[in-house]
Amino acid sequence: MSPRRTSRALALALVSGLCACPGTPTTDSAPAAVTHEPVSKTFPREASAPTPEALRNALQVLGDRAAVVLVLRDAGWPETVAQLGALAPESAPALESPEALLRATLESFEIQVSAAPLRGRDPDRAIVLSMTEAPDELSLGRTVRVLHGVTTEPFPGVRHQLLVPARDPDALRDSLSAWFSAEREPWPELVSGRAGARAFRLPDGFIAVLPEGQGVRVVIVHTSTGQLLAQLRARLDATPVELPDTPATRQLGDPRAPFAALLRPWRGREERRALNVIEIHSLLGVVPPDQRASVLANAVRIALDVELMLSSVGVELDDWSVSVSSVDGTLRGRAVGSLTPAGRRVFAARGAGLPRAPAVIAPDDVSEQWLRADVSAMVAASERASEFLELPLEQRRAMWGNCARCTSHAILRAPFSTLGSIFPDAPGVRELLAASPRALQFVTFSPGEYYKPRYALAVLCAPGATIDGAATARGLTSGDARHAVTTRDDGELLLIGEGVEPAPVFDLNASVPATEAIAGGRVQLDALLGALGLPHPRAPGSPSALTLSSRVVTAGPALVVDIVAGDAAALGPVPDFTGVDWASPMGVPPRSAGATCLRAAALRGREFLARQREGDGTWPEDLDAQLRCAAADVATAESAADLQRTLEALRDAPRDPDRAARGEPEASP
Repeated sequence: MSPRRTSRALALALVSGLCACPGTPTTDSAPAAVTHEPVSKTFPREASAPTPEALRNALQVLGDRAAVVLVLRDAGWPETVAQLGALAPESAPALESPEALLRATLESFEIQVSAAPLRGRDPDRAIVLSMTEAPDELSLGRTVRVLHGVTTEPFPGVRHQLLVPARDPDALRDSLSAWFSAEREPWPELVSGRAGARAFRLPDGFIAVLPEGQGVRVVIVHTSTGQLLAQLRARLDATPVELPDTPATRQLGDPRAPFAALLRPWRGREERRALNVIEIHSLLGVVPPDQRASVLANAVRIALDVELMLSSVGVELDDWSVSVSSVDGTLRGRAVGSLTPAGRRVFAARGAGLPRAPAVIAPDDVSEQWLRADVSAMVAASERASEFLELPLEQRRAMWGNCARCTSHAILRAPFSTLGSIFPDAPGVRELLAASPRALQFVTFSPGEYYKPRYALAVLCAPGATIDGAATARGLTSGDARHAVTTRDDGELLLIGEGVEPAPVFDLNASVPATEAIAGGRVQLDALLGALGLPHPRAPGSPSALTLSSRVVTAGPALVVDIVAGDAAALGPVPDFTGVDWASPMGVPPRSAGATCLRAAALRGREFLARQREGDGTWPEDLDAQLRCAAADVATAESAADLQRTLEALRDAPRDPDRAARGEPEASP
């Protein structure tokens, strides 16, 4: 997603999944009255239980290095798969069984496995896969050093860990060994001294099958370079941790969900560091020698952009769980985010007694999504990174554009802090926040000719707010949009439309139902797939039309997002996380003078590399002072030294002096 589109998405919806599309202005319309329901509906609650002991033990054994952990259960698999298969028949082979989905997941990492069934597995306990664990020692400084010297510097590679519960440990070990041994050379020296263990070589790592207790742990390390046997052996060991009792980990234990995943956005920075190294190592295999210096300089600049953008400032959510299940014959998806203390303050600022978005009366729409929150107050309640606001908007957008994980990090980790730190002065966003939006309704229709978007947007702002409709529409869209501004008794209403006149889409005298939800919506899946030219097959006996309904609500220290195949009445109760407590925020290092200086040095370093790319190799005046400050702190001294050596080497690296004169762009990752 481009930086401009990201700023629109964060401004318009944040948690409700709305997006902005192109459109052209018209004139204002007359005032309207609106009727209200006096009381908001409160959803029933259901008790949440601590994570089951067997799953808790498995997660603790595998540690917390992975940004994503996949959990697969046999319970509920046939019912859930039957409904998913009707929606996506092409996925049927991968959904045949937990083992089939595990096999497909491993093959997505280019780890080919046998199609043989696993013997000796315990189907009553979950399979757990810890994915893409970055090396412990991959600090900021080490990352840029490895990127610059990617063909000579050793790199530990990324690791995946798989824990499969056993009824017959020996049979399971043999079966897993057969899965991974095809066309791979055995490597007994790697697992010497480990009873019953087996290992196999990969071109850039290894696979080890390790019997442990009542299960078998598989360790896969790949993309490693320059590692000694002793270093690879060290990667065999797991690092157990105490599993925090968060709302996300509780939801992960839902026994009704055959598919579940735990997301740790606070591990995103380390994961991205490792993936940057892997991608550049691959790219250098096809880059001409005269462009290598430029590619490496750009790789380091992008790595610094990612480091700066994936900030630990103002984090609002710690971890997430995502699960899919079939309950009482209804297909359900649920995501639970664990709110940090800062996140709870932000969502508490949502406000009470807020107006509601206008009701929709368009009979042929594809989807409706609404948001009900004082967005400006929530942004004001967030902790913002002042270092970004000091930069020009275009520089912030350029840095965001280089950050492959920024959008997911913003949504999962710090939505309101990101909006307030990176995009508060973006065109359209600036005008919208100034008008204090309280409610929003976004309606999409089947695309027009050449798939041109057709949508209508209604934004209800504070009573008496001044809204520059034309400027807001221009800033939030990439083309012309019709717009109108009208006054209701509960606020000023801005309407924007692309491909449709916005006013007839809404009943300006009525509103969406009054509930405690922050956001909600409905998608006509058949219409959406048909509009996109995609097939939408049906299972026998299924209804001719399929509606997906959604809801976003806070539940104590949690943010809960529900989606069901059906209308809103099927959404059901909300889990109760009252009293759940954990050490929060996760993954936020202690602030120190050295860390502050290192971030400042990284910012100056990326500015230097960006200017050098344009032909200006002037060394920033305050860069040396920031590096000395970071070097004086034991926690950041090594990274400061690595960053300084790398930037100096890139400054002094020979480059093609005629490339700019010929008008040829520098090579870029």
